Order: sequence, then structure tokens, then C-alpha cells
Amino acid sequence: STITLPEGLIEIDEQVFMGCESLVSIELPKSLKKVGAYAFAGTALTKFIIPNGVKFGKGVLSDCYNLSKVDVPYGLTHISAEMFEGCHSLTNIQLTTTITSIGANAFRWSGLVSITIPYSTTIIGDSAFQECRNLKRLTFGSTLSGNNNLKTIGKGAFWGCPIEGNVVLPSKV
Repeated sequence: STITLPEGLIEIDEQVFMGCESLVSIELPKSLKKVGAYAFAGTALTKFIIPNGVKFGKGVLSDCYNLSKVDVPYGLTHISAEMFEGCHSLTNIQLTTTITSIGANAFRWSGLVSITIPYSTTIIGDSAFQECRNLKRLTFGSTLSGNNNLKTIGKGAFWGCPIEGNVVLPSKV
């Protein structure tokens, strides 16, 4: 089923649609400012368009096994903890250069095949990409002058990932 939420809605509370296994599509209003923890966890969503200016709680899309496409807007600064944890069909995501942090377990057990960490990212949380069994390519982005802002890679961030080839870490890590 598809749900269209009304314009004027500014907040979706915690666990509102959690476990709604028939929820395949949702249209979020431009007025939305906050989505609570686990709001869409365990649904059958296949695509998710993140509106500009929205703050997300923990695990908003965790265990959405059918989620294969996510549109990340320029301006989003934080990927929240557990946001895409267990999203097995999510094989690719384009993170914008406004992302400054990736929360703990953000992509844990997801289906990612490759990821480019934007140069704007300063922290990758604990276990952020742990057990991404298909993650073979990892790239750290940089500006034209070679700058990268990454300072911290959390414990177990890439544990269990079969990354191939050489990975060049930013000098500040």
C-alpha cells in the first residue's frame, strides 16, 4: 500500500509505522521536520526520498529488507544511528558532501556493494558498516586539493566487510 502524508505535518513520532509489512510506498510532506526512532522500521518500503531539513531518530528505516533506493538531499548533515541497518536490498547510496557524521550501526548488515565517504564527513560511528557482506569497494572522498575532514573511525566500523584492493585513509585519521 501507499501512504501520502498531508502537507503541514511537521513530526512523525517514534514507531508510528513500525512493522507495517504492507507499506511499500510513502510520500512525505515538504513541511516535515522530524521523524522519530524506528518510525518506518520493518516496513516493505522500496524507495525513500529524504526531504530537506528533516532530523531523523535512531533506526528510522532499519530492517526495511526491500529498500533499494534512497534519495539523500544536499543539506543533510547526519546519517542517524541504525538508519539503514538490515536493509539488505540497499546496494548503493550516494552520500552528499554535506554529510558530516555517520552514526553507529548506520549501515550495519545492509547490502551495500560500494561506498564513498564524502570529504565533509568527520566521524564514522562504531560498527557503522559492520557485516556489510557485499561491501567490496570503499573510497574516502577528497577535495580537488586533496583535503579530507575525517578524524574518527569508530570501533568495528568495517568489521566483516570483504573490502578489496587498497584503501587510502585520510591523513588526519
